Parts: sequence; structure tokens; C-alpha cells
Amino acid sequence: MHTRVVVTAGRRAAACVLRRSVIGTGSSARLANHARSSGVGSGDGNGRGTWGPSCVAHCVRWMATAGDGTHGSDADGSAAGSGGSAAGVGPPGPSQGAAADPLVGTKELLLVADVPTRDECNAAILACGVVPRRADEAVLLLQQMEENGVSPDVTTYNNLISVYKYASPRQVDTAIALLQQMPGSGVAPDVTTFNNLIDLCAFGRPARVEDARGLLKQTMPESNTAPDVTTFNNLMRVCAFAKPVRIEDAVELQRQMRECGVAPDVATFNNLIGVFALAKPARIEDAMGVPHQMRESGVAPDVTTFTALIKLCAQVRPVRVDDALALLRQMEESGVAPNVPTFRFLINACAVADPARVEDAAELLRQMHGAGLQPDAEIQRVVFGLCKYGGGQNQPTNRGVGVEGSMLLLQRMAECGAPPKVAMFNSLITACVADKPPRVDDAMGYLRLMGQVGVAPKVATFNTLISACIAEPPRVDDAVQLMTQMRDAGIGANMTLLSHFRKKFEQQAARGDDVMGVLQQMHDTGIAPDLRMFNKLLSACALAHPARVNAAMGLLEKMTEAAIAPDTTTFNNVILACTNIKPARVKDAVTLLKQMKEAGLGQNKRTANLILRLRKRGAVGIVDDEKKKKPKKYFSPHRKLPKKKPV
Repeated sequence: MHTRVVVTAGRRAAACVLRRSVIGTGSSARLANHARSSGVGSGDGNGRGTWGPSCVAHCVRWMATAGDGTHGSDADGSAAGSGGSAAGVGPPGPSQGAAADPLVGTKELLLVADVPTRDECNAAILACGVVPRRADEAVLLLQQMEENGVSPDVTTYNNLISVYKYASPRQVDTAIALLQQMPGSGVAPDVTTFNNLIDLCAFGRPARVEDARGLLKQTMPESNTAPDVTTFNNLMRVCAFAKPVRIEDAVELQRQMRECGVAPDVATFNNLIGVFALAKPARIEDAMGVPHQMRESGVAPDVTTFTALIKLCAQVRPVRVDDALALLRQMEESGVAPNVPTFRFLINACAVADPARVEDAAELLRQMHGAGLQPDAEIQRVVFGLCKYGGGQNQPTNRGVGVEGSMLLLQRMAECGAPPKVAMFNSLITACVADKPPRVDDAMGYLRLMGQVGVAPKVATFNTLISACIAEPPRVDDAVQLMTQMRDAGIGANMTLLSHFRKKFEQQAARGDDVMGVLQQMHDTGIAPDLRMFNKLLSACALAHPARVNAAMGLLEKMTEAAIAPDTTTFNNVILACTNIKPARVKDAVTLLKQMKEAGLGQNKRTANLILRLRKRGAVGIVDDEKKKKPKKYFSPHRKLPKKKPV
């Protein structure tokens, strides 16, 4: 009598059992406790349990039949596959007894304390190659089958060979030895066995061409096993992965297929294209003739066929952009819809061409948008490199593409639902600014494009642009406008940017520019002028020809409004402005001297010189506070000292 225990568990718990404890390893504490209570496996009291093949097989069966997110293979859980470039091995499938179980398809995991059946063991062996990819655990399961009196069948060996195919490293010799072991167990290999072995030879390092040919020409006839289309497809894969590529052997396989009466399928011709593409040098002319052979054989090319040919056109040098675009038109005429890899290789071909085919790349992005496809990360990388380095011209900035071309590409990417990131725009703006001479207009164009595609600039974006506008030749108006945009976007200026602005405004003041205009620009940028800035502006007013006294007086009033106390240098500059004009404004200068004294500011030598200048111009009643210092006696070190009289 069987002991049946229903364990309420989620799908993730069953996956945990399959991942961590296919055989002899620890699983989750909850399932281990239920297993011990039901007699399935054992435990050590710390949540670690030993699970047998029966438990694992039921986990596999439940995951394969519970509905969402699972895949099944054959009804017996075998790893047979056909029609592709290799024997397909899928995730574990349901056993034959699973369909009759009333709990299959529910969210309850069924654990059975019983000797596992052959189908359950086959599914467990296949699970070793799907999730853990542990060949040693699959071999252990095979040994436990024999110990429990469960005889393996051909599906058991096929699944075990599939595990060897996905193991790391690939165990080709072990799999071939397993083929020799099958007759001793009373099991005859079938075509799936040889297909899996030949496919395993393709993944050897290097590809085992002679072993694969020996299986086809010697072992399969001895076993009275006829090859099918998957056999020849896998052999072509072996020829493609060989070093060097065995082109003659791949062509010979086509002749052998006709002799054996095996009709080629689309995977056969796709593998043949792979053989021509991997050759050194690539046999592009032979590869381009494969679609004609397919039509003669009654096989329609699919998207993989055209994509492989387009990829080959993009890899050869010189790149064959026209041929790649012609293949795209053939796809449309044949009713084959291109996918993202198709456009990826086409755009890459346009990017590496010399000169770069910007218009064609932009048109391809437009076609992607029309087909409802979104550029992947590789396409974005190619487009970014095309914009920044100019495609075939490996040089910084986008001289080869042009600003208009790069903006067109970025706009097309945004239309496809993949707007460029702010880092991409920052790199392009930096490249424009770093050019000699700096291309500020192009950099400002990228900033406008950021607003059009909905990418918000960062503080680094504005810093780069404003620094370029402040540099020689200065574009202060543009810098002020950028500062206004920063403030509107809620981005505060950092100390580095403010120091650049102050330095530029000081240079403007020293050149004698419109001082009131400089103050207005500082106000627009949010920079408050300090005493040093006012003194520089006043000095510019005083040294102008003629001196701008009214502007100096206005600056003095601005200082009062800003609560900035003037110092001696401030008054000296305004007084100098009053004396440098004709006629001199002596009364205003005398008034400033009185204000200076009332403010408790001392006079320096420059003030004394200005007082002397005012007296020469007829000023009276001026008190010079500069103390007259007696000149120090100068003693020459070479003078002769008088001789002392002897006492």
C-alpha cells in the first residue's frame, strides 16, 4: 500500500527542489520535513533532507504539467528532437502516469513513497541537464535505477547523452563509451541517440569531425539505423565548427542526403550558410547562392536565412551594404518579416561603411518603428558610435556623420521608443566642445534635441555648455540663458560654475565693457556681486576714455542698495573717475572725500596723490590725513666711517 502525502507548496519550492537537490543534496526545510514524515527520503533534523529519484521525478512532472511558464517534451520525458540544427533537448516533460493523476495541474506537490518507475527516472535524468547540468548526478541516477531493478531503455541513454552535451566541459569520449555500453544492457540505439552524439561532437574543443563521420558511415549502418535530416544537419554543424572549416565535407553531405533519399529542410541550408560564413576567408558568393538552391529544392527561406546572409554582408571587408539592403527587399517580397537581429546587422553595416550610410541607417530605424520593433542595446550602441565617431572614420566627434545626421539618428531612435540616455548626449556635447575650435552651436543643437525627445539635461550638461560659452571668444548672453534654463529646471549651479562666471565677469569689467550690463548679467545668472566685483567695475569706469563718472556714481548707489560697505579702494576709484574727466568734477570729489572720512576709512598713498591732483585743479578746504613721514637716513654699506680718536 502506497503512502501518499499531499504537500501544499508553491511552484518556487518545487523549482528549489529541482535546482538544489536532484539527488543526494539538501532542499528546503519545509519540504524535507514533509518528506521525512511521509517516508520519502531522510533528514538530519536541521532542515536538510536526502531526496530520492521518485521525489525529484514528481517535482519534474508537477512543474511540467502545472500550466504557466513550463515546457514539455515527449510523453515519456525523452529528449528527442528534430527539424532544427541539432537534436533539441527541452526542459523535463510529464511522465505517462501524470495525466491520470487527479492532482496534476493543481498547486499541490505530490510526493509518493514508492520505487520510481522508468519514466520518472528518465525525467529526473533529463532534469540534471536542464537546471543543475550535473552529469555525475545523472550517472548516479542510472546506477540507482539498476540497483532498484529498473532496467534502462533507449530514452534513458538518450537523456544521459543530452546531459553530457550540456555539461561543462563537454564529455564526448564518455558519451561515445556510453554508446558502446548500450548493447551490454540489451538496449539498441536509435536515430535520436546518434543525432545527440553527432551534435555533441560539434561542441567539442575542437569539433570532433572524424568521430562524427565514423558514426554516420560505420556505427549507424552496423546498428541498422537510417539517418534522418537532423543527422545531416548536425553533421553540417560539426563541419562549420571544425578548425579549419570543412567546406568540401559540407557540400559532400548534400550529395549523401540525396543518395539516402533524405530531403533537406530550411535548417540544412541555414547550416550550409554558416559553413560558408565561418570559412577563412568567408565564401560570400557561395553563401549568396544558397537561397536559389533552396527554391530549387522547394524550401522557402525563412528569417534566419536572410539574417545570416545580412550578417555576412556586414562582416566582410569592404562591407556590402547594397547587398544587405537588397536582401531586406527580398524578405519583403517573400513575405518574411524581419526581426530585431535583422535590423541590427543592417544598421551595423551602414555604420562601418566608409563613408557611413547615415540616411540608410535612419531609414532602417524608421522601418523598425513601422514594424513595431524596438532597438535593443546593441543597436543603441552602434548608433551612438556612429554619431560620436563617424562610422568608418575612427576619429573623435562626428565629422564623418555630421551634426544633422547624428541628430536624425537620435530622433529616429526616440521615435522607436528607445530615446537616447542623457549620458549619450553629454558625450556628444563634450566631443563638440573639446574640438578645435569648439563647436558651441552644434553642442547647443544637441541640447535643443534633448528637449524635443524628452530627455532632461543634468548639471554636467549645463556645466559643459556654460564653460564653452564663457571661454574665448565669450558668448556671455548664451551662458546667461543657460543659467536661466538651469534655474527653471530646478538645477542649482555648483561652485566650479560660479567661479567660471565670476572670472568672466571680472574680465569684462577689466576690459571696460558696459558695467550696468555686466551687473544685469550677474543678476540674470543668480550671482550676487561682491565688493571685489564692484571695485573692478569702478576701476573700469575710472580708466575709461573719457571716464564714466555717472556710471561710477550709479555703481556706488547699487552698493548702498546691496548693503555692501565701500572701502578705501572704492572711493579712490570714484574720485579718480571725477578727476579724469574734462572739466574735472572737483566738488563731487571733495564730497566723496568727506564721505570717506565720515565712514572712518583711512587714506593711503593713492588717496594722497588724488588730493594733490585736486589741489592743482583749484580744490580748497581739503584736509590731508596722510601723516608726513620723515625720510629714513640711508647708510651705505660702503661708506667710510670716521676714525676714532685714541683715548
